Amino acid sequence: MELEIEDGELKAVQHNSCKRGIDYAKQEFYDPRRMVTTTAAVSGGVIKRVPVRTSEPLPVTYIAALLEAIYTLRLQAPLSIGEPVITNFSETGVDVVTTRNLQQAT
Repeated sequence: MELEIEDGELKAVQHNSCKRGIDYAKQEFYDPRRMVTTTAAVSGGVIKRVPVRTSEPLPVTYIAALLEAIYTLRLQAPLSIGEPVITNFSETGVDVVTTRNLQQAT
């Protein structure tokens, strides 16, 4: 795919094989977003970290701050899959949720 950019504006998209390519190029140029997946620390669980992810793609300009916020979390077991651990991060409407169940250690 090739983008033609003039004065900071996207003027044309070439060499794409479908209309979705144009939509993707526009999204990437004007407002790039990514899903974020990582792990968060857990106390009292059968393992010490739980996998988490964003509920939807987050603007890339927020990723470093989100990772910093996740890495400072200290969650408490038990946890359920899909449980929000951060809600509406920086007013983006994006939540961070667990992606597995985690039992409390016995």
